[in-house]
Amino acid sequence: SANRILTSINEGNNTLSSVVAIGGAAQCSLSLKTGLSGSVTSKVAFAFAKDDFASSDDGDTAVTDTSGTFEADSRRTLLALGASVSGLSNNMTGHIKEFKYYPRRLTNAQIEDLSS
Repeated sequence: SANRILTSINEGNNTLSSVVAIGGAAQCSLSLKTGLSGSVTSKVAFAFAKDDFASSDDGDTAVTDTSGTFEADSRRTLLALGASVSGLSNNMTGHIKEFKYYPRRLTNAQIEDLSS
Protein backbone atom coordinates (compact mmCIF):
# COMPACT_ATOMS: atom_id res chain seq x y z
CA SER A 1 0.00 0.00 0.00
CA ALA A 2 1.18 3.51 -0.75
CA ASN A 3 -0.65 4.81 2.33
CA ARG A 4 1.00 3.90 5.61
CA ILE A 5 1.64 4.97 9.17
CA LEU A 6 4.50 3.14 10.80
CA THR A 7 7.24 3.07 13.37
CA SER A 8 10.13 0.77 12.47
CA ILE A 9 13.83 0.10 12.56
CA ASN A 10 15.46 0.42 9.17
CA GLU A 11 18.05 -2.36 8.99
CA GLY A 12 19.89 -0.55 6.19
CA ASN A 13 20.91 2.39 8.39
CA ASN A 14 19.97 1.05 11.87
CA THR A 15 17.60 3.96 12.55
CA LEU A 16 14.38 3.91 14.56
CA SER A 17 11.86 6.21 12.89
CA SER A 18 8.18 7.04 12.57
CA VAL A 19 6.78 7.70 9.09
CA VAL A 20 3.53 8.72 7.40
CA ALA A 21 3.19 8.22 3.63
CA ILE A 22 0.15 9.15 1.56
CA GLY A 23 -0.05 8.06 -2.07
CA GLY A 24 3.56 6.85 -1.80
CA ALA A 25 4.83 10.32 -0.83
CA ALA A 26 6.39 10.79 2.61
CA GLN A 27 4.45 13.33 4.66
CA CYS A 28 6.81 13.04 7.61
CA SER A 29 9.84 10.96 8.51
CA LEU A 30 10.93 11.40 12.11
CA SER A 31 14.31 9.88 13.07
CA LEU A 32 14.31 8.92 16.72
CA LYS A 33 17.49 6.90 17.31
CA THR A 34 20.42 6.07 15.06
CA GLY A 35 23.23 3.54 15.25
CA LEU A 36 21.10 0.74 16.67
CA SER A 37 22.46 -2.79 16.57
CA GLY A 38 21.57 -6.16 18.03
CA SER A 39 18.47 -6.55 20.17
CA VAL A 40 16.66 -3.29 20.80
CA THR A 41 13.94 -2.55 23.33
CA SER A 42 12.09 0.75 23.07
CA LYS A 43 8.82 2.36 24.05
CA VAL A 44 7.58 4.54 21.21
CA ALA A 45 4.63 6.91 20.94
CA PHE A 46 3.57 8.47 17.64
CA ALA A 47 0.93 11.19 17.21
CA PHE A 48 -0.26 12.63 13.95
CA ALA A 49 -2.66 15.13 12.44
CA LYS A 50 -2.48 17.39 9.38
CA ASP A 51 0.65 19.57 9.68
CA ASP A 52 1.28 18.22 13.21
CA PHE A 53 3.39 15.06 13.58
CA ALA A 54 5.36 14.01 16.66
CA SER A 55 7.09 10.89 17.92
CA SER A 56 9.00 10.07 21.09
CA ASP A 57 10.92 7.03 22.25
CA ASP A 58 11.86 6.11 25.80
CA GLY A 59 10.63 9.45 27.18
CA ASP A 60 12.91 11.60 25.01
CA THR A 61 11.79 15.00 23.78
CA ALA A 62 9.37 14.54 20.90
CA VAL A 63 10.74 14.88 17.36
CA THR A 64 8.26 16.95 15.37
CA ASP A 65 7.28 17.98 11.85
CA THR A 66 4.74 20.72 11.22
CA SER A 67 4.04 20.16 7.54
CA GLY A 68 2.43 17.22 5.83
CA THR A 69 -0.91 15.93 4.71
CA PHE A 70 -2.97 13.70 6.89
CA GLU A 71 -6.68 13.55 6.25
CA ALA A 72 -9.28 11.20 7.61
CA ASP A 73 -9.68 8.38 5.10
CA SER A 74 -12.16 5.54 5.34
CA ARG A 75 -9.89 3.39 3.13
CA ARG A 76 -7.45 2.87 6.02
CA THR A 77 -8.92 -0.39 7.22
CA LEU A 78 -5.87 -2.52 8.06
CA LEU A 79 -3.93 -2.51 11.31
CA ALA A 80 -0.77 -4.62 11.13
CA LEU A 81 1.38 -4.97 14.23
CA GLY A 82 4.79 -6.51 13.72
CA ALA A 83 4.32 -7.10 9.99
CA SER A 84 5.75 -5.38 6.96
CA VAL A 85 3.50 -3.41 4.65
CA SER A 86 3.23 -6.37 2.29
CA GLY A 87 2.98 -8.86 5.15
CA LEU A 88 5.42 -11.14 3.33
CA SER A 89 8.87 -10.12 4.55
CA ASN A 90 10.71 -7.97 7.10
CA ASN A 91 8.36 -9.02 9.87
CA MET A 92 9.21 -8.24 13.46
CA THR A 93 11.10 -11.01 15.24
CA GLY A 94 10.38 -9.74 18.75
CA HIS A 95 7.25 -9.04 20.68
CA ILE A 96 4.91 -6.18 21.48
CA LYS A 97 4.23 -5.91 25.19
CA GLU A 98 1.47 -3.34 24.91
CA PHE A 99 -0.35 -1.34 22.25
CA LYS A 100 -2.58 1.67 22.94
CA TYR A 101 -4.68 3.67 20.51
CA TYR A 102 -6.14 7.09 21.21
CA PRO A 103 -8.68 8.45 18.68
CA ARG A 104 -7.32 12.00 18.96
CA ARG A 105 -3.99 13.82 18.58
CA LEU A 106 -2.26 13.66 21.96
CA THR A 107 0.02 16.51 23.04
CA ASN A 108 3.78 16.17 22.71
CA ALA A 109 4.05 16.05 26.52
CA GLN A 110 1.57 13.18 26.60
CA ILE A 111 3.45 11.10 24.03
CA GLU A 112 6.73 11.75 25.86
CA ASP A 113 5.08 10.50 29.06
CA LEU A 114 3.59 7.45 27.32
CA SER A 115 6.97 6.45 25.90
CA SER A 116 8.87 6.78 29.19
